[in-house]
Amino acid sequence: STACAPSGGLNFICGLQAAEDLVLVPNTRWLIASGMMAGSGLHLIDTQAKAARNLFSSDVSSARADKKRFGGCPGPLDPKLAVLHGLSLRPAEAGRYTLYATNHGGRESVEVFEVDAHRAAPSAVWIGCVVLPDKLAANSVAVFGDGAVVVTVLMLPGKTFDDLMSGRNTGIVLMWTPGSKDFRRLPGTELSGNNGVETSADGRE
Repeated sequence: STACAPSGGLNFICGLQAAEDLVLVPNTRWLIASGMMAGSGLHLIDTQAKAARNLFSSDVSSARADKKRFGGCPGPLDPKLAVLHGLSLRPAEAGRYTLYATNHGGRESVEVFEVDAHRAAPSAVWIGCVVLPDKLAANSVAVFGDGAVVVTVLMLPGKTFDDLMSGRNTGIVLMWTPGSKDFRRLPGTELSGNNGVETSADGRE
């Protein structure tokens, strides 16, 4: 369409629903975008062709649950319900990555996918999840080398955007470690509007 025609030296990719976050698949031309709208899912963006396609299959049977790593996960995420953002991509082995995404569709959780970048275009398969404590929703996710997951909670129950705008503490950071059943709160991480989170390159912070 003319709305997606190049303009002012910029190229546009249209048709993605609520692409909240982006991650680059290292040393490739591919970006992965989240979809923060029910059923939008994950999108694979070809930065050379300036085109995008769906990356999270609507076929739940393609899921491959990793019970060893994510034994507490109740089952595959329904792609029609998925509301994904807050992406974090971690190297797994040569040409493979583990993608973590916060989710609000059907359950409050961190959903985990295996990304295979060996082929002409990367593919993604759902492999597990970690469910958030009751009444809490993750905003952003980051992962340590040992698989420990940290998430920010922007707004704790009872807090409001008025609190946030006034600088009062509204959120917290949670951590989940492999083998654990539940996330736990990290003391001292109470902040106003806990949003993005990242782990340091050396894995110490």
